[in-house]
Amino acid sequence: MGKLISFPSKTSNKVTALQRREARRLALALSLLSVAVMAITLNERLRSDQRPQYVLAGEKLSQLNRAIASAQPFNLIEDVQTEHDWAKKMSDYERRPAAIGQRPSKEDQFRYGQLAGKYRIEGKSDHISEVEYVDSSDITDRPVMVRDSQGFLLENKELFAVHFEKAEVDSKSTRDETFKLFNNTGQVVGRAAFQYDSAGHLLSLKVQDSQ
Repeated sequence: MGKLISFPSKTSNKVTALQRREARRLALALSLLSVAVMAITLNERLRSDQRPQYVLAGEKLSQLNRAIASAQPFNLIEDVQTEHDWAKKMSDYERRPAAIGQRPSKEDQFRYGQLAGKYRIEGKSDHISEVEYVDSSDITDRPVMVRDSQGFLLENKELFAVHFEKAEVDSKSTRDETFKLFNNTGQVVGRAAFQYDSAGHLLSLKVQDSQ
């Protein structure tokens, strides 16, 4: 029977110590990698929470995609009546007891609902004399479109500088439309002049008394 050859125990101890050091280094590297991954994930989540989110559906979404691809202007708010209806629903919504805030005023609905916050307004509350579109650097931005200008006047008559009960078309063209404003006795008390762009979007509105 041959003799068994035994290696020195010192060499075995060195190998074991080396393996332990390598194991500790690997564990440390994995820990650092885990921390880095967690930091990146948290950062992305915070950034995504801060970004505004827009929800578009159906034809609006496809139109926006085509506009982005072709760098053409795209009007997200094409119909002022739709925006007004949305603002009305929001104001009529019954807030929960824990909610903080108050219902928007008539002027707020006019300024940020019907006009979508895109216009400069001269005067306040029941003394508004002029509304004018403010140009935006956003190529997709466009003025709102007023489908029913007479209804627009009558619905917001309490806000204007001239107090009237009735509005009748005085003159109309592609880019301009003027109304006579009457009080409850049938007397002309003022005029309202709309100005539009070539596509029919509202550029300005001026309301003046008859004097």
